[in-house]
Amino acid sequence: MISKNFNKYCSQSDRILSRKDSDYVRHSISFLHCIKNHPEFIEKLTQKNFVALAKIFYSFIISLGSLFRLRGLSKIRKINKSFSIIIVSNLIKVGDLTQKKDFYFGNLQNIIDKSNKFCFKILINHTKFHSNDLNNILKTKKINNVFVLPRHLDLRLEIKLLFLAIKQLISLIILMLKPNSQLSKSFIIKSMISLFDKQTRFNLRIRLQYADIIKIINPKKVICPYEGFGYERMIFYESRKYSKHLKCFGYQHAPVTPINFSVKRKIRSSFIPDEVFFTNKTFMRELSSSKFNKKIKKRLIGNLRHPEIKIKKKNDSN
Repeated sequence: MISKNFNKYCSQSDRILSRKDSDYVRHSISFLHCIKNHPEFIEKLTQKNFVALAKIFYSFIISLGSLFRLRGLSKIRKINKSFSIIIVSNLIKVGDLTQKKDFYFGNLQNIIDKSNKFCFKILINHTKFHSNDLNNILKTKKINNVFVLPRHLDLRLEIKLLFLAIKQLISLIILMLKPNSQLSKSFIIKSMISLFDKQTRFNLRIRLQYADIIKIINPKKVICPYEGFGYERMIFYESRKYSKHLKCFGYQHAPVTPINFSVKRKIRSSFIPDEVFFTNKTFMRELSSSKFNKKIKKRLIGNLRHPEIKIKKKNDSN
């Protein structure tokens, strides 16, 4: 059952993101992307501001300390062949690094490569291992079409992220002081606090890293998971900024149920894919019956991790 507080939360976050002055930094704020009405994701809604500030301060100090202990950051290797498609995925287990079957996309990369279109995969590192070490493993195995993103940028760019957050903070303070903004002050305050949390910095960091890579790869298409997280919005945004001809595809990996919110919301076109691939009809119908942007094409392709589960293919562009 969806509570009134959660509905109000959704309404307020939609309202703040739909404003004309809402730029990509505001869209990166993790507090404004509640995935679903579940304790795991709505903790920030009920969390006391001083508790959130304490957590952010601790996280910030740890991150700042790590910057001064940075090893040289991995950089994408020289590309000797053309890649028409980029896949963005998540590395959950280090054992999956050199496997042909991706945790999210199964054998999709191999299928694309066999069609002579060729695919480059970007992995977001969620393991305990340093990205340098993981990229060295790829180099040793002569795997040249996969790159693991570093967890940090260099000191100059990390400082740039901080200044972007401060600039947005000023913008939100001005918004809070405006009369009749239809946004509660407490909601704006929570958004301001979230500007400096770990997940928001992660979203902004992904944007900068991805922006550098697409300049090197120059792809025609990009595919990434589509669950409603802020980093996905940053990938779609940067893709459209790079080229209006770069097609964006989202893959619905996790179940979509009535308690989901972020993936269903109607949001500015710069932050959404052109088309979403679905694993089954139920999830596709659930999104189709919501606020979900009607301009987004929808395609039923089945579970990429388990292609043995056969479905009847059907396109839905409504």
